[in-house]
Parts: sequence; structure tokens; C-alpha cells
Amino acid sequence: MGQSLGFIDDIAYGVQGQTDEENARKLQRMLEKAEEWRLKHGGRFETSKYLLVHFTRRRTLNTTAPIWISGRYIHPSQEAKYLGVIFDEQLRYKLHIQHIAKKGTKFALAIARITKSSWGPKFPEVRKLFTSVVAPRMDYAALIWHRPVKYGQLQRPPQITKLETAQRIAMKALLGSFRTTATAALEIETSLAPVHLRLQSRILRSITRFQTLPQKHPINPCIKRAATTISVSFTSPLEYLTTTFPEYMSTTLETIHPFPKPPWWQPTAHIDLSSNKKEAKQRHDQTARDPSTICIYTDGSGIEGEIGAAAYCPTTSEIRQQYLGKDSSQNVYVAELFAVKLAIDIVHESPTKYDNCII
Repeated sequence: MGQSLGFIDDIAYGVQGQTDEENARKLQRMLEKAEEWRLKHGGRFETSKYLLVHFTRRRTLNTTAPIWISGRYIHPSQEAKYLGVIFDEQLRYKLHIQHIAKKGTKFALAIARITKSSWGPKFPEVRKLFTSVVAPRMDYAALIWHRPVKYGQLQRPPQITKLETAQRIAMKALLGSFRTTATAALEIETSLAPVHLRLQSRILRSITRFQTLPQKHPINPCIKRAATTISVSFTSPLEYLTTTFPEYMSTTLETIHPFPKPPWWQPTAHIDLSSNKKEAKQRHDQTARDPSTICIYTDGSGIEGEIGAAAYCPTTSEIRQQYLGKDSSQNVYVAELFAVKLAIDIVHESPTKYDNCII
């Protein structure tokens, strides 16, 4: 049984077996089918870019079996780069971490060259440069190559030491501090989280996004399998996260479809705007007298720096109010939307079913 993955023009085939010869035979059959598809559809594959890697952590196993395809042998390599991630034979990602640490150090030194204590960009601009350019380049695909520690454990993963060095260079450039300044002090003064906490936050956000995917998404079976079974020989990143952070896997979140609505989709709600007050009053009076229609009035307001929302339903004589906070953290536009949400809650919780709803 094999599996294929593809993104744009990058394709990866994967099989599982007990020996390298067995895996090579399975992969060769998959590639032969791909060649049949190519000949049928007039496509072209660049066989010179093919890479073969036998992934295993057992040093006693032989990993030299090649593949014969299109008149040439594809001999095994020690590592392969796919979608920006370097996969080594033992899946320990040491080469990838070295690569991103070198890249992060390069950009951190570039920041240090343009920033000095008496001239150059100001602190907010340089910090934004680090958080928007340097950190994302180092953290890319952290879900694959990094395994965060459990809550309460003070020991950080040793493989991220080189990433911490790159961040330290950037923090010293941000502050113009002495070379021997403690790393903890630099993190406090720059308001930058330690590397292991930043990676953990990014990974857990990814897991949270996975929980919002539709049931038919291809990743859902993988998540369910990782939550119910644990591999004996090799624990996958998903299996590790489901056991280390089970609270993130048991939470039911809103389903968010990762694609726009189709062109033929029609919204169930309609927005009607009258041309003048007289027309608006006339339409309101007509709908308000209809016994099959529920009317709700909403408002969001800001008074003396306080933001709040309210909804009033004369049909059910119900009033709902919600205080949102200070105007430093909220605004009237948010309050207006929250008032609509209060109105929708009134409709959903109403014991009487109405044909129409006007907010």
C-alpha cells in the first residue's frame, strides 16, 4: 500500500515495508503507473530530479536498494528536501535545524549591521523586522521537525540551541546591549518569547486550526488515527501532540471551510435599505404587524469610554445587554456586530417558531 502527496509540481510517493528491496519494488510500480499516465496525457517528468530515501532508525537494516525507471537507476540518498523541509534518513531533522539556524543567523547579522545604539532604524521597526521576517523563516514547518515539551517541564529541547543563538544576536542588535548580557534579560526587554515557547505556540495554533477543518478533509482521518493508536517503532508528530497536549484534541471548535462559497450559493439573510425615512417607517409598520415575523432592535454604543451592546425584541418582550469593555480595547463597530449576535441568540432560544426574522 502506497501514498502519494502533491503540491503544485512537487510530488512525493511513500510506502512502508520490512526491507528496502520491498519498498523499492512498491515505489517502482507506483512510478510505472505515473509514467503510463504521463504518456497518456502528454506530460513530462524531470527524472534527473528524482530522489530516493529509505527512512529508518535501525542501523542494521540495509538501505541501498535503488529504483529503475525511465532507463536509469535512482540510488538512495541520505536526505531529501520537500516543500522547504530537509528529511534525513532517521527523521531527526538535524540537517534541517542546522539549515534554518544558519539562515536565521544570517538575517540576524544583517539586522545587526543596520542597527546601532546611536543610528539606524528605531526599536519598534527593527523588532517588527525580526518578528515578520527572521522568526517565520526559522519557524517554518515547526509542526514537523520540533516536538514541544509538556507543560510544567523546565527542560527545553536541546536541538534548538542554534536557533536560540540566532535570536540572541537579533536581540542584542535590537537593544544595543553588551555582549555578555543575559539572554533572559534580553527576552524581557525586547518582549520576545523564548524560542521553545514561540515554537510551541506556533505548533499548538496549527493543531487548533486542524480542529476547525471539515469532516471530509483528508487530514481528519490522520488526526483520529493519531489520537487512538500509538506506533511502536516510531511516534509521528501528530501522535506525539495528541498524547502530550490532549486538551487541544478534545475541544470541539467551529468548522471553518478552507475554500470560498461556490458561485451558485445564495445567502439566507437579506439586507434591505430604504431610500428615505417615510419608506422605512412604512415597511417597518407592515412587518411589525405580521404575527409570523419576529422583530428585534439592536444597538452598539460608546458612553464615557465604555462600550456596550444591546438587543430588544418587542415580540417576546426580551432585552439582552452586554458590556464589552473600555474604548481602548473595543469600539462601537464591534458592539454593533455583537448586538446582532445577541439578536440571533434571541431568535434561536425563542420557544415559538417564526417564518421571518427582522433585525
